[in-house]
Amino acid sequence: MAIKFQYNKTSLQQLEKQLKVRVRTLPIIKNKESALRMEVKRCKADAAALDAVNAVLAAWYVEGAAELNGDLLLISHEGEYFPTEDVVAALKPFLRDESRGKLDELDLEAWTLRRWFFDYGRLMMRKASLDQALESCGTK
Repeated sequence: MAIKFQYNKTSLQQLEKQLKVRVRTLPIIKNKESALRMEVKRCKADAAALDAVNAVLAAWYVEGAAELNGDLLLISHEGEYFPTEDVVAALKPFLRDESRGKLDELDLEAWTLRRWFFDYGRLMMRKASLDQALESCGTK
């Protein structure tokens, strides 16, 4: 015994309209789903980077120096010692092609500035005296 459906012409036309709308919007929905999945993946990676930096800072008893503000990782510390190399090593696995930023370290005893650059997934470090840094920005 088979179930038999009978539709009149009006209801059949309405069903065809709904089908056309759904077929037309399916690629849009798939693109939005893909973009949302990428955003979730990026947010998880950012949170993992924050956790890695916080673990390094906690090991050096420098807690609360890092916070995630949107897609920006803010690290600020004022004190005698900051584990810059350890923080950079913790961040290195999380660098992506679109990663950009810098980390400045001022050594007032040696009167030097070390700047770590994060550019498009690459990591570079430059070191200069504070005199050069002040002259280049015109503050001296």
